[in-house]
Amino acid sequence: MNVREGDFGVLLGFPIAGLLIGSALWNPLVFPLTLLGVVVGVATVYAAPSHRTAWGWLKDVGRYYLRRPQYTLSRPEKASHDGISGSRSYSPFIPDERTQDLTNVTRAWPGTGVIEREDGALEAVIEVTPANMDFAMSGDWEAVQRAGERFANGSLRFPLTVHTTTQAFPGKQLVERLTERRDDPDVVENDAFGALLTEYRERRPAELADTRQHQYYLGVTVRPSDLTRTHAGEPTPSERLAAFPVFGVLVSPLISRRSAPTPARRRQELYDQLRERLRIVESEFIEPVDEWESRRLSTVELFVLTATFWNGTEYDAADRLLACEPAVGSASRREGA
Repeated sequence: MNVREGDFGVLLGFPIAGLLIGSALWNPLVFPLTLLGVVVGVATVYAAPSHRTAWGWLKDVGRYYLRRPQYTLSRPEKASHDGISGSRSYSPFIPDERTQDLTNVTRAWPGTGVIEREDGALEAVIEVTPANMDFAMSGDWEAVQRAGERFANGSLRFPLTVHTTTQAFPGKQLVERLTERRDDPDVVENDAFGALLTEYRERRPAELADTRQHQYYLGVTVRPSDLTRTHAGEPTPSERLAAFPVFGVLVSPLISRRSAPTPARRRQELYDQLRERLRIVESEFIEPVDEWESRRLSTVELFVLTATFWNGTEYDAADRLLACEPAVGSASRREGA
């Protein structure tokens, strides 16, 4: 059994609640309510997202349905509006809900291609460009399947997220390239070629107006709990106890708390393990497949991908999302000022 600490509390909490309610109401209800609590607890743990514990997920659901604000106010509803000399004093905008409460993204690390989630996990994304399989034979599809099967059964020892999306075809870039092409010497000397290029430039963007490009991403994650095993060799006695059914649930929290490294050291260990997992995905899965290419997304590209997912808006340039100037400027003093 591999039950997280937050899930273990939910598994026990619902049966205990059913036991107490049945004892308070009517003794014959003890067993049915306890059994119902077991079913609800198991169902809650199973339904919770993989990046959240069952208890954290229950709190999110409860806050969403019971405490989610209908309006976002710049100040508390019952706050005093009195200011100095009868004027209203300035107060900063304080929203009732943070963006991180919805996205679970707490910060991004520039220059590393890594984002940090609310639960302390680090995540990076690899963009995969597969080969064109329009005219592929059955053997080509079988080779890709074998490569994926070999990777999943052999080297894959960590969660791997697949994200697919589509993006509008860059028709504007096509028009710009065709416009520049018209000034080339071989086009100027050939009138028929120039007329064909002009017709193609006028007709092709309209044909590609509804065309979408497929994009494929692989998300690799490292959680703080992944650092409990310091090596990949023979497990220690405490790790053997943690893997024991039922009893291991009680031992696992003790193992995870046996050392308390500094936050910087712990984050560096997470980052090193994340880089190793990225290397495994690239070398063991993508590179063995013919004509497959991959690249790691930068921090800015990760930010744009996250904003596109949550906002539902495509961004063709990161300049629309990121500030290009410092928030606080400076100016030199002039003489006599």
